[in-house]
Amino acid sequence: MSVNRRTPRNGLSSHRSTRERRTQAERRSETRRALLDAALEQLEAGIGFDSLSLRRVEVYGDSMYVSGFSAADPDPDRDWDGWKSLGRHLLKFDSLPTRSEWPRPAWERDLSFGRGPSQMPYPTSFAADPGAGFVAVGWLFGSRTGQGRIDLLSDADGTTEKLLSPPVPSLGKVGWLDLEQSLEAGRGWVWAEDDWQSKIYGICPSGRCS
Repeated sequence: MSVNRRTPRNGLSSHRSTRERRTQAERRSETRRALLDAALEQLEAGIGFDSLSLRRVEVYGDSMYVSGFSAADPDPDRDWDGWKSLGRHLLKFDSLPTRSEWPRPAWERDLSFGRGPSQMPYPTSFAADPGAGFVAVGWLFGSRTGQGRIDLLSDADGTTEKLLSPPVPSLGKVGWLDLEQSLEAGRGWVWAEDDWQSKIYGICPSGRCS
């Protein structure tokens, strides 16, 4: 599928100038189309996403969130831990696709991280709570704390609102978010599971959760 297409090594130079001439809007459009085409084909075929550069599809009511890689991104297979990554793009749609067309995305968020041996830290999972107005993105670890990192994004436009920290000192030290699905969200809560201390903890970003 197009989302998996890679330029051969001997063709890099011939394609580089074409890629550089494209505008950012054109590159984003190409990324969206590749991810969405792959998502629809996979959903219709009833098979998993692990073999594709598409990594996550989550549906909450009429809202859909898609993450993964595009053909223009560094090859995730060359990353040390690429199989577990969420991808380099996260998109939200306010309505579901039909067979004839895909809706325009409400927003697209680029998730930047290194490549190859310098890949870490990278995003591992996300969870949305549209009713509470946020999307939580979990990163393997935070470079400052060495513990799992959670970024809280606005569900309206995908911008970063705050960094969520584990509830210390009562919880004690927690490990990396080293699972493919480390986060869950609902009723205003973000729930995280670390893969070192095997702790599951909840964070209420608003401070008003029931």
